[in-house]
Amino acid sequence: MAAATKLLNCPAPCEQGYPRQVVENSPSNIIAICQQNHADPIQLKFRDILIYSLRHEALHRALCTSLNIRYLADLRKKDVHIWHLGDYSGTEVYLTYETSTLTDTISLLYLSQQAPFILMAPTRKNITPEMQQFIDKNKFILLSIADELTLQTDGSFKSVRNIPQI
Repeated sequence: MAAATKLLNCPAPCEQGYPRQVVENSPSNIIAICQQNHADPIQLKFRDILIYSLRHEALHRALCTSLNIRYLADLRKKDVHIWHLGDYSGTEVYLTYETSTLTDTISLLYLSQQAPFILMAPTRKNITPEMQQFIDKNKFILLSIADELTLQTDGSFKSVRNIPQI
């Protein structure tokens, strides 16, 4: 079984102040290890750690609602990093959480679609000028969630601009 790795603030009073590495070997065997070997490992219980789980369907529905996208279903493409959300005026809408591979994701969608599409991503920061030219030339939309949506106090999203403006 592969161990999951996280970090925990170190409770040991030492001058180093390094976080402890949390290693979950199994649900009953979770330990926090001093990465500098200055303190003994601490045995943790499952309830000692907080685990967040993203409810993809609820998030995807909220994103679609905020941008007037017709939500169809949470369908993953063959690539595990691409979700098909639905369509906007006949244009297929996809979502990826992986920003480090945006160029590959865009290329994969282009090859599989051969038609304009909308790709939502957390940010545009890994887009090269050449890839931006490719997007513009082929009339795709790369929608940056960070730039185009704001989170409201009630937990809903509000769009900064609508899709035709983007």
